[in-house]
Amino acid sequence: MDKKNSRSHGSINLKFRLATETDLGNIQSLTNWAIVHTTANLDIQPNTSEQIQAWWNHHGPEHPVWIMEADGKFAGWASLSPFSPKIGYRRMVENSIYVAPNFHGNGFGSNCLDWLIQEAERLGYQQIIAKITAENEVSVRLHLRKGFVETGRLLEAAEKFDKILDVVILQKKLGEA
Repeated sequence: MDKKNSRSHGSINLKFRLATETDLGNIQSLTNWAIVHTTANLDIQPNTSEQIQAWWNHHGPEHPVWIMEADGKFAGWASLSPFSPKIGYRRMVENSIYVAPNFHGNGFGSNCLDWLIQEAERLGYQQIIAKITAENEVSVRLHLRKGFVETGRLLEAAEKFDKILDVVILQKKLGEA
């Protein structure tokens, strides 16, 4: 097994692989779980197959999607997306990480963020951006531990579940420890 895309996590073998169209069902299910149960995704209604396909069509070699597997089982997905459609922002990407609920609390998100940072550097990006609702403290702390800095906060920028939410903007310059 390729050590570059495999990581040991206790007795669990984590593997990251490029997603294929056959993974869209798992991606849709996990994304929709997050939409229904969390403020990690600010959509209000679950995504349709057509919406997931359109999202998929905006990804590719420069903006990959990866699947995280734990002992061969789907454990989540992650992606690097364009930060902005403006060409002047081409050196930056925005990260997304979705860990399946049955794998929460096991450090998989941390392993996944390490993977995304490594891959963003390999792809030649200079910066990674994360936009996270402030109430998602676990994700904010994770990004801070991995060297991201808070560069902004959008006050009362979002609404979900009858709550007004701040959005924290975190940024990491790549190539730095």
